[in-house]
Amino acid sequence: NNNIYCKTDIEVLQQFINNSSRFGSNQDHALKLSWDTNDNGMIETLELGGMEWVLDNEGIKRLSLWQCDNCGLMGEIPADINKLKYLRNLMLPNNNLSGGIPSTLGSLIHLNEIDLSNNYFNQLPNSIVNLLRSQYSNNSNNAPNLIDYVTEILSQNSLCTRLSKTMKEYLDLDVNSDYNLENQSCNPALHILYPIDGTNRYTNDTAIPV
Repeated sequence: NNNIYCKTDIEVLQQFINNSSRFGSNQDHALKLSWDTNDNGMIETLELGGMEWVLDNEGIKRLSLWQCDNCGLMGEIPADINKLKYLRNLMLPNNNLSGGIPSTLGSLIHLNEIDLSNNYFNQLPNSIVNLLRSQYSNNSNNAPNLIDYVTEILSQNSLCTRLSKTMKEYLDLDVNSDYNLENQSCNPALHILYPIDGTNRYTNDTAIPV
C-alpha cells in the first residue's frame, strides 16, 4: 500500500517472532494464530499485535506503539530493542517472555508507558529501574508512589533477587535495608510453555501437545 517501514524496526519485531518459534520456523511457533489477518498460516511482523506507526523526517514509518497482550511471545527480549528509537508505548503483558530484561531497553528515552507483567523475567538491570523512575516522575496519573508503580509494571515475573544499592537509591528506599519486589513468582515450578494444550501450533497441525 505504498507504505515504507523502517527495516530496523521490522528486524527487531522479526527477532521476537524467531524467539517464539522452533528454530526460527515461520509456522511452528507459540504465537496466537488469531493475529493471522491474511490467513496464510503464519504470523508476520505486521501481524504481531496492535501497532501504531509514525513518520520520521524521511517519510519512513517508525514503530511508536506496540501492544502485544497475550500474543504467545516466548524467549528473551532482543537486546536490539533499543533500535526502536520512536517507541513510546510498549505493552507486553501475559506472555511467556523470559531471561533478563535487557539493559538496552532503558536507553529508549521516548518510552513513556510500559507493561511487562505476567511473564518469566528473572533479571532486572539498574537501567530499567531508572527508566521507570523517569516515567513515574513525568506522569501524574501513575500509582500513588514510585515503588508501587514499579511493582505493578513488573508484577508476576520471577524477579526474586534483592534490589541492588543503585536500585534502592533510584526508588528512594533505605540503602541499608534489604528489599525485594513484591508480587513475584519465586517458588520453583515446572511450566510447560509450548506447545499450549489444546492450541494448534500451525495450520493443519495434528500433533497432540504433551
